Amino acid sequence: MNTIIEPQIYDFQRFKDDLLPEKENIIHHPLNRSKIPSLGRKPLAPKTPRNATPEKRNQLIERVKKKHASEIDTQFQKLMINCFKTYQNSTRTELGFKVLGSEELRENEEYLNIYGTLSTDAPLLPSKFVLSDEVSTDRGSILSDNDWSILKNDSVMLGTIHTFQTIYINGNPKKLTMAFFFDSQESRPRLVGREITMLIAGGYKRIRNGHFGLVFGCFDRDRAQQATIPKLIRAAEKIHTEEDFKTLMKDNTISLSQWNARFSDQNSSVIHD
Repeated sequence: MNTIIEPQIYDFQRFKDDLLPEKENIIHHPLNRSKIPSLGRKPLAPKTPRNATPEKRNQLIERVKKKHASEIDTQFQKLMINCFKTYQNSTRTELGFKVLGSEELRENEEYLNIYGTLSTDAPLLPSKFVLSDEVSTDRGSILSDNDWSILKNDSVMLGTIHTFQTIYINGNPKKLTMAFFFDSQESRPRLVGREITMLIAGGYKRIRNGHFGLVFGCFDRDRAQQATIPKLIRAAEKIHTEEDFKTLMKDNTISLSQWNARFSDQNSSVIHD
């Protein structure tokens, strides 16, 4: 009989400790830079008296540099706090699963009213959309956040993996071309491809099935519990070609019977044929 592994949720200290060594890579990512506005501003040259000695000038310059670095640290701290809140909401998704997809998913009023939105501050919605009071706007199954960043997206994936939630990819698998998952011009996965790569790095497998389209389930819960954002980022950075992504998917696809056999003796959420 397999040992049942229960989810272990990070506190903020553990979340922060994992991110701090990766600070430079995180803040300089193009999709995070807007959250660190001081990065776009050079430190102002200090006003120095004409008769100031070279030593005094150097001291003033260093003081300005330290102040600028302190501003960046403060902004990074705010980003981490905001993303940790998103991580927490992700671990508490009301429906117990996530739905991933392109921007069209977040522009589908019907889907948002079925699955709800996952956000920290407020969901990012088209102006005429109205969400029902019956759906969650902070712990729903579709990430839609007015203050989005790639680190926030990664935080959602970490919370999903840590709590072994099933993932559904929106769209007909037969109509999803490789361009949906991979950007051949940039030689990197698109957002959904990046998310899938992170899921697999966190112990997930694609489950072939006849009813639910493209589905991913947590197959290795030990591996999921060991997932960190830096590990997930490094896994995504290893995918440089379409062939890399295709191989990753092929090597991590299982049948529905294999999935059910894996969890047949556990009180686990299982997809039934």
